Amino acid sequence: MIRACIAMLLLLAMPVSAEDVLARALAQLERSEHISGRFVQEKQLAFLPRPFVSAGVFELDAKSGLIWQVRQPLSSRMTVHAGRVEIDGQVVQDQGVGRLMAQIMLGFMAGDLSGITEHFEISAAPDEVDTGLPWQLRLTPKARRLQMAIKYLQLAGDSALRELIIAEADNNATRISMTPDTVDVERGESSVALELGDSIEKGEKSEKSEKAQ
Repeated sequence: MIRACIAMLLLLAMPVSAEDVLARALAQLERSEHISGRFVQEKQLAFLPRPFVSAGVFELDAKSGLIWQVRQPLSSRMTVHAGRVEIDGQVVQDQGVGRLMAQIMLGFMAGDLSGITEHFEISAAPDEVDTGLPWQLRLTPKARRLQMAIKYLQLAGDSALRELIIAEADNNATRISMTPDTVDVERGESSVALELGDSIEKGEKSEKSEKAQ
C-alpha cells in the first residue's frame, strides 16, 4: 500500500511533456468549421494601475476568416481573411496580432495545431496558473522576430478555446475570455447584443440616478 502511494506521488511529480499537454487538449476539442460567441478583453498597460476592458462578439469561419466586433465601450470592427487585416474598413499594415489571433483560433477550432507548433514551443502552463479549465498551454515564440514582440501566449479551454493571454515583450498584457454562442455579427441580433445593450443601459440609468441624488 505504501509503495503504491509513493509510486503515485512520483507519477504526479513527473513533468508533463509537451506531447501529453497537446494530446489532452486535442482529445477534448470539438472540431468545427464555424464558431461564434462573445468576448471580454482586458488590456493591461504597464504604466496604468487598471486594465482597459472592452466587450463584443466574434465570428470565426474556416473559409471567410475572423470577424472581431468590439461593441463596448466604443465600437470597432476587425476582420481577418486570407492574411489581410482590416480595422473599420481600413487595411492595417502591421497585421501581427490580428493574423496571430485568427491563426490560433482557427487551429483550435479545426483541431489542427500544426501551424501553431511551427512557430511556437508548446509546454504546460505553470502550476500556479489555475483557470479551472481542463487544459492549459503555454506557447513560447521560436523566432527572434516574434520574441521581440511577444514573451509568451497562454491558452486554456475545454471543448473549445476559452481564454487567451498575450504577454508582450514590453510588459503589457492582454487577456481575452471567450464564450461560444449563436451570434449574427453582421446584424447583431443575438443574446450577446441584448446583454451588452442592457449593460450599457443599466450603466446610463445608474449615472443619471447618482446625478439626481
